[in-house]
Amino acid sequence: KSGENTGYSVEYDRDWTWIKFDEKPSDDILTVLKDVLGGRFSGKRQAWYFTRHIEDAEICEAIGVKA
Repeated sequence: KSGENTGYSVEYDRDWTWIKFDEKPSDDILTVLKDVLGGRFSGKRQAWYFTRHIEDAEICEAIGVKA
């Protein structure tokens, strides 16, 4: 779903998943990124990262974007 007016894009780097939002996500989405998906924010890349491969469908479901 990334790149289709979802407000975020996903990039895969080896086993890592990077999610970059067009604008700062809501507090609810931030909570999901941290507590549910286990992500951390990289200030250098201005993106959320996860040390595992996360499919788009799982991201959409977790943050409430229709797949």
